[in-house]
Amino acid sequence: MVGPRLRHEWALIRRHWDIVASLSLLAVTLITERVLRPAVPPVMRLPRLFSLLAVTSTAYLSRQLALQRLLAETRLRRLQRTHQAALRIGAQVSLPAVVATTADEARQLSGAAWALVHLTDPLPGVETPHLHGPLTPGVLAGSPWLADLATRVRDRGPLWLSDWRRDPSLRAAAPPGLPAGSLLAVPLLSGTRSLGVLILGNKPDDAGFTADDAAILTLLAAHAALALERTRLYAEAQQRAAELLEERERREMFVSAVAHELRGAMTPLLGYLYFLDRWETLAPDRQATVKANLRAQIDRLNRLVSDLLDVSRIAAGRFHLERTTTDLVAIAREVVAAQQATTTRHRLMLEAPPSLPGRWDPDRLAQALTNLLSNAIKYTPEGGEIRVRLWSTDREVCVAVTDPGIGLRPEDLPLLFQPYSRLYRERRARGLGLGLYITRAIVEAHGGRIWAESPGPGRGSTFTFCLPRD
Repeated sequence: MVGPRLRHEWALIRRHWDIVASLSLLAVTLITERVLRPAVPPVMRLPRLFSLLAVTSTAYLSRQLALQRLLAETRLRRLQRTHQAALRIGAQVSLPAVVATTADEARQLSGAAWALVHLTDPLPGVETPHLHGPLTPGVLAGSPWLADLATRVRDRGPLWLSDWRRDPSLRAAAPPGLPAGSLLAVPLLSGTRSLGVLILGNKPDDAGFTADDAAILTLLAAHAALALERTRLYAEAQQRAAELLEERERREMFVSAVAHELRGAMTPLLGYLYFLDRWETLAPDRQATVKANLRAQIDRLNRLVSDLLDVSRIAAGRFHLERTTTDLVAIAREVVAAQQATTTRHRLMLEAPPSLPGRWDPDRLAQALTNLLSNAIKYTPEGGEIRVRLWSTDREVCVAVTDPGIGLRPEDLPLLFQPYSRLYRERRARGLGLGLYITRAIVEAHGGRIWAESPGPGRGSTFTFCLPRD
């Protein structure tokens, strides 16, 4: 195998071959002129010498111009290939496709054995590092080597080495199994912000990377960074547009539901006005029925207005608590008794210690537990046992409401505590779907947390919230 020093000397000879050849030709010319000097008249010797020098210089310059033209044509073709590669990267409309195309085009453009794209900050749907080539992806999994290299090229610019093992910092942090050989790393920069690094390795025939390679790949990396930013913004805009469309549909459905609820409450009230004209003629039991129904419709309207006011306060950031020392178990007993009075098909069971004192807002906690229990009754149409369990830990007190009802789908869980979510999913049950949203606001205002669990549709569900003891 030829040593590095001999290869270097041979490269110098090739680089300056034209100069060596021209000087050799000039030397031969001078020697020939000296040998043939007696045959040339003295008056012709100087013009003859200048003529020979002119021929030699012209040949040398022609050769240099030809070489420069060939070099310029080569660079132009490479720039054209880079331009085409940048167009292919820019034509991608998804983040994973941009990353994959960047690695593929960089590898083809440089002639490297493998190419790798590492992103400093993860992007949706993109798994990094993304590798293109025979290198095993597991070699670099979880290695800090990529992050260190990304920081280095971000701060210092492109890095190219004939063998990365000669760099002490790279050798110290390199993962086991990374093949030795040449390496080129260029930053992925969007303005002044670093998105990551593009790395190429093991150029064939041990040719190594050059400054021209670094310049070309830096240009390609700039196009790739621009494509990543554009595609990311496009994906975010699409997601935001979908969210706005969904929010508009929810609001439209909410307005329709409010109108429906108001009409449903007002229609019986208008009907009962007929009885007021002949109230004295009604039998006592009939009067009691009318009074009970009027009270129920007024309570329904009152709950509707209260929910709407609570939603507006939550949205405006004006949802406040009135804390006082209270017993959570006593609140739970009152709510369970009140809700049991509304149904005969359900049996409400309370499991709790004798007391759980704390500084909370009793009215708001009663409202939260009422919302959970009324939901459990509403979504257990066949009846059954609904369990309310209270317990405490060193830091929290918790309440869980478990029902054997219709259950929840996994895709429903993230939407449960959003406003109007029930309306958006289905319309089988009456109501505005604001109860869980308000309950979450009450729990979070106390510094607590709330969540829901379900084994699946038809298998019941459990809603749990925990409050800090302080």
